[in-house]
Order: sequence, then structure tokens, then C-alpha cells
Amino acid sequence: MSTLRLLDEAEVFLEDYSKEDRGDADSPIEEVHLTVPTTDTPDMRMLTVRTWVIGLLICGFLAFVNQFFWFRSSPITVSALAGQIVSLYLGRMMASWLPDKKIGPIELNPGPFNIKEHVLITVFAGCGSAFGRGNAEAIQLVTLLNIPKFFNKSLNFSVAVLLVSTTQTLGYGMAGLLRKYVVDPPHMWWPSTMVDVALFRALHEKEPSKGLSRIQFFLIATVMSFAWYIVPDFFFATITSLSWICWMYKDSVTAQQLGSGINGLGFGSIALDWATISAYLSSPLSTPWFTLVNVYVGFFIAAYIITPLCYWYDVYKAQNFPIISNKLFLLNGNRYNVKQVLDAGGLDLDLEKYNAYGPPELSTSYAIIHWGLVFAYITAAFTHVCLWNGKDIYHRFMSSRLGGKFKPDIHTRLMQYYPEIPSWWFWALLLVNIALSLFMMKSWEDTFQISSSMLLLAIGMSCALTLPIAIITATTNQFEGPGALCDFFYGYLAPGRVVGLNSFRVYAAGSVVQSVVFLRDFKLAHYMKIPPRNMFLVQVVGTLLAGFVNVFCAYWLYEAEPLLCAESGDWTCPAATNGFSVATIWGLIGTRRMFGDIGRYKNMTWMFLFGAIAPIPFWALAKMSPKLEFLKWVHLPVVLSAVKPWPPATPVNFNSWFLVGFIFNFVIFRHRRPWWKRYNYVLSAALDTGIAIAGPLLFFTLQYEKKGRLVWWGNSHPYVDHCPLAICPTARGINVTATNPLCPVI
Repeated sequence: MSTLRLLDEAEVFLEDYSKEDRGDADSPIEEVHLTVPTTDTPDMRMLTVRTWVIGLLICGFLAFVNQFFWFRSSPITVSALAGQIVSLYLGRMMASWLPDKKIGPIELNPGPFNIKEHVLITVFAGCGSAFGRGNAEAIQLVTLLNIPKFFNKSLNFSVAVLLVSTTQTLGYGMAGLLRKYVVDPPHMWWPSTMVDVALFRALHEKEPSKGLSRIQFFLIATVMSFAWYIVPDFFFATITSLSWICWMYKDSVTAQQLGSGINGLGFGSIALDWATISAYLSSPLSTPWFTLVNVYVGFFIAAYIITPLCYWYDVYKAQNFPIISNKLFLLNGNRYNVKQVLDAGGLDLDLEKYNAYGPPELSTSYAIIHWGLVFAYITAAFTHVCLWNGKDIYHRFMSSRLGGKFKPDIHTRLMQYYPEIPSWWFWALLLVNIALSLFMMKSWEDTFQISSSMLLLAIGMSCALTLPIAIITATTNQFEGPGALCDFFYGYLAPGRVVGLNSFRVYAAGSVVQSVVFLRDFKLAHYMKIPPRNMFLVQVVGTLLAGFVNVFCAYWLYEAEPLLCAESGDWTCPAATNGFSVATIWGLIGTRRMFGDIGRYKNMTWMFLFGAIAPIPFWALAKMSPKLEFLKWVHLPVVLSAVKPWPPATPVNFNSWFLVGFIFNFVIFRHRRPWWKRYNYVLSAALDTGIAIAGPLLFFTLQYEKKGRLVWWGNSHPYVDHCPLAICPTARGINVTATNPLCPVI
């Protein structure tokens, strides 16, 4: 699929540029031809005082805020879009206020704030938001080791910084060596960069004088977002999940399972809180309408058809457990105590204890909806890309002439003006990171549970996966990290070591993700005519700073918040809790004992075959009946992966996210397009920015000392949606009153 189909909202930007910047040697890709300017101003100043000051401040701020919210029960990611909007105004203010002087060779104010400064600052912001993921992936491993609820191993701060730094920049070394294959060739065009280029151009063009300017709108919306966040965060938490069915049926387990937006299926549940709306699924304002539909259709089928059928037909003893949960259980419905099957060291599986205690059981939502559909997605993505984009990928890759020369387009020729990055920079970065990683894993092998050979295998795996994944992303805009594949692989190869899985994963899968975002940003720099050395410097400095701030914020909260990663409340650490379950399933118990030939859930592996076959009928029907236009928008991998975040994501997240997306990216986009074009992305950034400021501020001023919200019905603790029975099992004779005293024994 092209970007115009993947990101249909971008057309409002593209239409303004469709008749300009044309030339005989322009890009062979139509979307690039329509969007990217074919001129450059090589003498434009870039690494200015403004770039460094604003970039480092925004990078550090976003890294702290995103890490702070990562631990919250409704985690949000303040994206680089917020930094992109804020930095525009900060840059213009600094251009107006700074004196036109020099301090030695440093020029304080080189003139008007320009678009290339803005691009580099936005890359800093991307580092601060971990390129949309929120924080460094290794923070999950650090948290699992430090929190008593999990492994309670108290990892040293400096070791944590080294772990995060190496896992974040290792992929950069690999990616840099692949630039000539997936950045320089014009056919490797990275569709997602088109919206970025269009937005940069829109922000730097003269605005019409009529109505509020973007900066006025941004400031007003930011203040309103800040003010409103006080309501759900301190005064009235119930509006984060208005689950009205539970209010009507206070004594019915089934009704509350249906109605709870947090622990149930969320029929009719809705949130009036931006943090809840944008948690897990990103901003609905910046998500294309077709993606919104595909994701919600996937959620609807999973939540309202598959889950009820499996639960009420008691598949895998589903009624012994909560209907929605990513935790592990015993067959009698009580929580699985992982420490009961660990050896004296607390990190390795004791087979004798395991055989006596028994294997962990999974809820229906976790076994079938989460893992089953993840398995299907892995193969469906491959089949879908081969069917819909296979010829295109092949021809474009052959046009790039791997190992040879390709015909450069105008953008590649313009970039030849700037000095290239020597290959030894990337080799040095790669080899230094490998050496530091080997030293760390060898010195703390008992903690990280990964040998030198397994570490090298993880790095080799990431090297092997980076190029094909980058090619697919560069030509189709379809990207999904290989995390689940690494889990499955490690679980077969080295079961019995619970932390080893996470260590393997951050190097094998995390490095691939970092490599792809590195290459994607280099393509953006290619289009915006940013010198490669400048981009490399900003990416490395920003990533190292963001990683350090992530670790600093995490260690501060380990000490400052005694309820961190509690079972309920504001600090449940949903990502870490899910990571603990993943580590137990794949790392400790192992693939074979859970999903292999001796595992309870071995039939779930058939989902690999289902995923491989499922896209074929849609593709065949589209080819046989081209008049069925809607088939072009059916993206089965997106449908199958829609519920990957659930759990820990909840139905109220999906319902609210889709409703807001429908209002803005369908109704307003169709009927008020000029307003949407001018303000939609600005509004998304303002809502994120208001919460980014309000969240930590409220914690320090209202909650840090008093430890909580106002006490009244609207802040019911721990069930803010007033659905305490939604977590109860419904099988006869199951007694979980020891941990959930409100649950009846049927």
C-alpha cells in the first residue's frame, strides 16, 4: 500500500505541493515527488545554540515525563510531535530575544529560526520519547530486577546506565552500515516520513491572518489540557472509566465482567481523560482513519465475539480465572507464585519444585487473544507483504542494486554536497558497544543470566533481521519489532532462566527497533537536506541523554513511591507486570512446557498457520473483484495485532480512542477540512504537552506527601470504575477470597 492509502490524512498537505518543485530528475516515487522540495540552502545554520539548548531541554524533559508515566496505571507517551510544536515557538522566541553577539566562535543568534534547526530539535525530541515507545526498552529489565514484587535484585545505578546506553546505541552501529542500501536509494522511500516533511513545511510557511494562529491555539489548548487533567488525576478518577453497567448491577459478576472498562469487556465504557484515551494506542488525532477502523474491528472481534465465546464455553478452564488478565494463575483460580518454583538464587527454575507446584495457567484473554493473535500476526504480516507488496519490494530493491550503484534522484545528488560519515564511525560504535556488552554480561552474569555466546547470538540475530525488516518498512510502512519471535526462539533454546529472556530480548529485538528508527530518521534528514554528520551526532547524544534520564527517573521513583508496581492504584506498572508474565512464560517455564508438544497451550501454535493463510482470501477476492474498493483498506496484520497491547491495555482505552479518532479523523476531516489541516496535529501536541506538565506537577504538589487523591465516591480505591466483581472467576467452587474478598464462591 502507498502512503496515500496508509496515511490518507496527509493528502491535505500534499495537495498544496502537487504542482511545485517538479524536475526532470525528481524522485521516481510519486508521493515523494509531490511532498519533498527539490531545493536546498546549504549555508543554512543548523547546530546552533538554539538547537543544542532547546533540543537537549526537550529531550531530557520528554525522557523524564515518559518514564514517569510509564509506571502509571494509565501510561501515556508524550510523542515527538509535542516537542516538534513546542520547539517551533521556543526557537522563534530565542531568535527574538537573544542578542546578536558572539562568545568566542559561538554565535548566539545566527538569524531567524529555520527549518533545519527545527528538524534536528525534533530528532532530539524523538530520542526523548524513544521514538514513540516512551522509554528505553531495557528499563523494563531494570525494573524487574529492582522491584521487590518481581526479582528484588537491586541492580546498581551505573550498571543500569551502561545497560540502557549499550542496548540503545548498539543498533545505530548496525544501521549505519546499512544506509547505502535502505536510505540512499530513491526506491527506499520510508512512507511515514512524508507526513513529517509535509508538517515541517506547513509549520514554516506563512499562516493566513484570519482566525487564531497555531501558536495561539496551541497555548490555549495546552492550558485547557493542563487544567482538565487535575480533574481525573486528583478530584474525580471515575471519569477515567465510566462503566455504567456496573453501577446498575452492583452484585452481578457477569454484568460487571461485561461492563467494566478496566477489568472486563467494557461494553459502553468511555473515558473523559486524555491520558486514558491516548494510553497504549498513541494519539487518535494523529492516527489515520483507516488504521483506526482496522484496529477497532480487530478489537471488536476479539473482545465481543472471541473472548465471550471462549470464556462461557470454558476453553482452557477460562471460568476459573478473571475474564481479562495478563497475570498467571493456579488451576484453582489463585495467583501463581513464581517464587515457589525458583531455586535458592531466586532466578532459575527448580524442576522438582515446579513439578510439585504445577505449571502456570493463563486467562482466556491472555492465552488466545494476546498470544494466539500475536502468533497469527507474525505469519500474516509476512504473507500480506508478500502478496500485496512483494513485486514492489523486489523491483525497488533490485533498482537499488545491492552492492552496486543506483541512479541517484535529485535528493541524493543534493545530499552529495555534505561530507559523508566514514564507515569507521559506525564500526567503532558497533564494536565498542559489543565489547561493553560482553564485559557487562560477563561481570554480572549471575544477574543478567546470559552467557557471552548467547549475547553474541542475540546480536547476530538482530544483524540478520535488521536489513529485511528495514526494507519492508522502507517500502510498505509496515513495521513490527521481532520481540515475540525472539521470545519464542529463546524459550526453546535456553528455558529455565527468568531474567535471561529479557537480557536476550533487549539485544536481539531492541537493537532491531533502534536500527530501524535510526534509518528512518536518516531518510527524513535525506529529504530535509540535513548533513549526515549532524544527524548522527544529534541521534547519539540525544539517545544517551534520554537513556540516562530514563534511568534517573526510574531509580528516583523506586525510592520515592512506596506503592510502585502495586496490585492496584495509580502505580501498577502495567508494562513491567506484563513483562514479568512474559519472562515467566518464555524465559523460566520455556516454550516447550507452555506452547510446545508438552504444553497446555500447544494448540495455539496452529495460529502461525492460520496467520499465514488468512490474508490469501482477501487478496484473491480483491484481485478477482477490483470493484470491491473496501478490500484495499482491509489490512489483516493490523486487525490481528490490534489487541497486542490488551492486556495491559483495557477496553476503555480502545473505545475512547476510537470515538475520539472518529470525531476528528472522520467527521471533522470530512466536513471541516481547513480546520483539521490547520489545527489537528497542533491540538494533539497541546493535549500531550498539558498532561506532560500537569502529571509530575500534581504528583509533587498534591500527591507526593499526601499519597493519594481526595477520598469520596468518585475516587473509589482500588476500583475507580466501581466494578470490583469484574475480576472474579465464575466457575463453581473456585474460592479466591483470600486475595479478592469481594468475590463470591459460586
